[in-house]
Amino acid sequence: MKEIINSIRRTPYQSLASFLILFFTLFLSLFIFNLTSFFNGILSYVETKPEVTVYFNTKTTEAEIRQNVEAAQHKRNEILASAQKQARKLEEDGERHIKTERENLLSAAKKEIEEKRQGVLKKATADAEAQKKKAQIKKAKEFFVKKFEDYVHV
Repeated sequence: MKEIINSIRRTPYQSLASFLILFFTLFLSLFIFNLTSFFNGILSYVETKPEVTVYFNTKTTEAEIRQNVEAAQHKRNEILASAQKQARKLEEDGERHIKTERENLLSAAKKEIEEKRQGVLKKATADAEAQKKKAQIKKAKEFFVKKFEDYVHV
């Protein structure tokens, strides 16, 4: 603490200048932070509160206003009906497309299963014939071995 006081006594203007620079830097930083927070709050408030302002001609009668409102409601109902009709059409098209895709996948799967079944049958047939040939060769060997033994014993 003594050193700080000695430093201030030796160079008071330099100490005051450094103190003021630090003070204003922190003050401006806090001011800018608060300003941006304030504007962010205002902006979010404005974004969430849409305003609808309606101006009526003072010479317009209440019947004309009702007529315009009814016309707008009628137009809205027409647009809604059209949108529902388009949605049904899209749904039907989607169902038709899904059904076609399902049928295509099913036929492709059946074709692949049939090809695999044919391959398995061919392999099984080839294996059976190979086993049959091996059995015939084994019988022939046994026959010739027996004949040879009979010939040798004679």
